[in-house]
Amino acid sequence: MESCDGALLITAEPYEPEAVAAVKNWFGKTGRPAYVCGPLLPPTSIIATAKEKQQSTKAAEIQEFLDSTLKTSGENSLLYISLGTLFWPVKTPEHMWALLDVVIERNIPFILSHASPMAVVPDEISEKVKSYGKGLLSPWSPQQTILEHPVTGWYLTHGGHNGVTEAVCAGVPFILWPFGGDQPLNAVHISEQLKVGYELIEVRTGVAGRHTIYRNGRTPTGTIDAIKAEVCDVLTKAYGPDGAKKRERLAALTRAVMHEWEEGGSALREVKAFTDNL
Repeated sequence: MESCDGALLITAEPYEPEAVAAVKNWFGKTGRPAYVCGPLLPPTSIIATAKEKQQSTKAAEIQEFLDSTLKTSGENSLLYISLGTLFWPVKTPEHMWALLDVVIERNIPFILSHASPMAVVPDEISEKVKSYGKGLLSPWSPQQTILEHPVTGWYLTHGGHNGVTEAVCAGVPFILWPFGGDQPLNAVHISEQLKVGYELIEVRTGVAGRHTIYRNGRTPTGTIDAIKAEVCDVLTKAYGPDGAKKRERLAALTRAVMHEWEEGGSALREVKAFTDNL
C-alpha cells in the first residue's frame, strides 16, 4: 500500500461510503488516486447464469427446484444457504445440522450448497432432506442463478465480499454466519449499520468467539439448544414484518449500487478516469 501508485477498489461506494472516503483520503494525502470500480459482476445476469450453470452438475435440477418452489411456496420463500467454496463448520458440523432442523421444522424450502472440500454431509442428513421434500443439497451451486430467482427470499452466508456483492445486486437480504477474514466486519456492517440482515451469534466457536460482544452485550454459549433458539428467532423475524423492512431497505441500496455503472454513476466515471490516466 505504501509503495503502489494507486488503487482500484472493487467495492461499490453506496455500500460503504465512509470506508471509500477514508481510503481515498489516505491515498490522496500522498497525491495518489484510488478509483472505485464496484460492483464488479458480469455485464448481464444472462451471461452470469449461463456460465455458472456450465460449472454445476446440478444446474438443471436446481433450476427445476427453483421454479417448482416458486409455484408451490411463492416469491421470497426460499432460504439459500452457502458458506462459499472454502468455509464450513469443520469442528462443529452439528451446528449446521441443528440449523437445518429448525428450517425443516418451520417448513421453509431451502438449498444448501456445500462446496467446501471440508464439507461432509452424512447419509442420515441426506435422507432427512430427501424425506422433507422441500430441500436440495448441492456440492456447487450456480449462485447468481439462485439469487436472481424471485423465489429466493434470504441468503444465509459466511459474508465474503463477492457473495455479499452478488446478493446486494440481486436484492436478497442476509443471515450471516461469519468465520474470519473480512467476514466478521461485513457481518457487523450489514446487520448493524445497513440493517439489511441478521448475524448468527450462537454458532461462534473458540475462546475469542465466546467472549462477550461489546456492541450488544451478548455472550454466546454455543449449545445446540441455544443455536436452535437463535435460528428460530432469526427466521421468525426474517419471514415477518421486521424482515420485510430489511428487504425494503436493501431495495433502496440495490438501486443505488446498480446505478454505479449507469450514466452518471461513480464507477463508470472513475473507471473512465483510470483508463484516461494510463
